[in-house]
Amino acid sequence: MQNKIWLWLVTLVLVVGLTACQGEESNNNESTNEKDQATEQENSEESSSTGFESVTLTDKSGTDVTIDEKPEKIVSVIPSATEIVFSVGAGNEVVGVSQWANYPEEVQDIEKVGDQQLNIEKIVSLEPDLVVADVNNADDIDAMRNAGLKVLVLGSQNLDEVYKDIQLVGQATGHTDQADEIISNMKQDVEDVQNAVNGLSEDEKKRVWVEVGPELFSGGEGSFINELINLAGGRNIISDQEGWPQVSEEVILEKRP
Repeated sequence: MQNKIWLWLVTLVLVVGLTACQGEESNNNESTNEKDQATEQENSEESSSTGFESVTLTDKSGTDVTIDEKPEKIVSVIPSATEIVFSVGAGNEVVGVSQWANYPEEVQDIEKVGDQQLNIEKIVSLEPDLVVADVNNADDIDAMRNAGLKVLVLGSQNLDEVYKDIQLVGQATGHTDQADEIISNMKQDVEDVQNAVNGLSEDEKKRVWVEVGPELFSGGEGSFINELINLAGGRNIISDQEGWPQVSEEVILEKRP
């Protein structure tokens, strides 16, 4: 259950952060004419597809992954990783995604390779140059590597590690500049929010309950949910509990979120 909670939460955070970045980019583009947009896109695509230099990255599993050539076929086996791959500009190379993937909408037409239980045979048949996975994929990571696949493992546990995951994917796919821009925009968004709520008194801070599924699990002290609530100027009603507790309806009602 905790693995599913974490996968959902990372996806939620990336949807919010990356959508904000894309929205800002869209607004800026409205001020340019169509010719300028086409030229900029062509230059960006040319820049991202040439001049790739061999890189060795240490992923979240502690494994050194060497990528000699720009990946032309990518399989992403977790929704949050898929969003990162698309956001840095490598979406055109994605040939396989998780059954849970639903953002961006282009993933609807991409081959599905399983959910929490991956279809390793299907992934191998797609002949990917790179598989982007997560530490929660556990034994499937070894299975894919044993099958001869190059696997880059992500696994953020807080906001700073989300930035690092974005950077890893940017380096692995030849889109370092795009990754750096996304990280910069996200950090600016966080700073703007913190500045906006900086003057709130404890009484003014809203009591917050983030419900992860009908089983009434949520994030307490030390969780990503708790970090984001605090950054946004709120008070997590279960910050007195650690990790990912399951909370009764009575406790939630008593704390009056």
